[in-house]
Formats: sequence, structure tokens, C-alpha cells
Amino acid sequence: MSTQTKPQVKRRIGATAIAGAAVLGALLIPSTAHAATTAVQTTDAQIQVVDVAGAPVAGATVEITGTWPELMSSPALDQAEAELRDAQTALQGWYDSQHRPARSAADVALQRYLAAPTPANLSAWLGKNSTAMAEDKTVEAQARSTAEYQRVTTASAQVNERKAAAKAAAHETRTVTTDADGRVATRVAVGGGIQAQPTAHVVGDDETVTLPYAPSSISTVTVE
Repeated sequence: MSTQTKPQVKRRIGATAIAGAAVLGALLIPSTAHAATTAVQTTDAQIQVVDVAGAPVAGATVEITGTWPELMSSPALDQAEAELRDAQTALQGWYDSQHRPARSAADVALQRYLAAPTPANLSAWLGKNSTAMAEDKTVEAQARSTAEYQRVTTASAQVNERKAAAKAAAHETRTVTTDADGRVATRVAVGGGIQAQPTAHVVGDDETVTLPYAPSSISTVTVE
């Protein structure tokens, strides 16, 4: 049998002052490019092996199957990611070069509302922002036909392809031995496109423990 404990994870999102122009003038980079650069998360997992009386079992052999983050990098992947960054920079430059008077007017109206949040200023900003959003859609449609946009799309696909190959190559089973406290510690990849959740199996026992998706965890396996 096994038990797992996961510490509470507290996520604190700090209040960030963001200029209205940055918010409303956000540039739409292809979603595939964003996904391609998402980092793989890891979990620091501990497995403790105990006997039926609860005493730690030292020297137990544990097989851990998972995707190992240190095996997921390669020169080919690094090159593809560098090309994607360059392509995104070029596309950002294209967006920055576009003349968008409606967006500029909306940004000015937003700053006016932030400085004096009156109903009149809010109404003025909402009206101008509606026009600016229509302008944004037009610019985005134009962007999709540019060489810069196509370069990002192609580079993103190549990153995804090479990441998939790296993840497949990095998936393996490793054998470790528990220490005097009956514990082993490991760091394996989870999330970020990793499909197979890592597992731990004590050799000689029937049960396989699935390591949880958490920044850290302790899984206890009781063996007879």
C-alpha cells in the first residue's frame, strides 16, 4: 500500500502596474510559438519504503520511471529555440512598425482615465478602445500574410518537433537504493507537455506508485 502527502502550495501574484499602452497594444504572436517555449516543470519527489510495522526499509531497490530533465537538452533543440527567438523578435519589430492611430488614441484615453477615473473618461476610453480593437484585428490579419509571421510559425513547429524527440529520448527507468531512513529522492519532469506521469516501483512488491504533480511530495510504500 502507499500514501502520498503534498504540501500546500501558496501562489502569490504581486500587483503590477502595467501601462495601458502595453496592455491594449499587446501583440498577438502565434499561439504555437508560445507553447513551444513553455519550460518543462520538475517535481522533487521522495519515496519512503517502510514495512508493515512502519519501520524504514534500508537498502530497498526502487525503480523510478520518468522523463529526466537533464536529458532533454540537445544542440539541435538549442538551435531551433534560438531561431524561434530571433523570429519572434522580427515579428515584434513588424508589429511595432505599424501605424495604428486608433490604438494610440485609445492608449491616450486610457491614461487620461487612469489619471482621473471619472465616468466621462471611462466612457471616452471604452468608445476609443472599441475602434482600436477593430484596428488590432485588421493588423493581425495583415500580419498573418507576412514572411515574419510565417517564419515564427515554421520555427515554432520545429521547436515542438525537436522537443517531442528530446522528451521521448529522456524517458527511461532508473534504479536507486533507499538510504538508512528508507528514503530515495529524485527530480523528474512533469507538466509542460510531459504525457507520462512518473512512477516508482519497489522491486519485489506488487504496487507501483504514481508520483503526484506537485513541486515536492513524499510517497510512502509499505512492503510486506
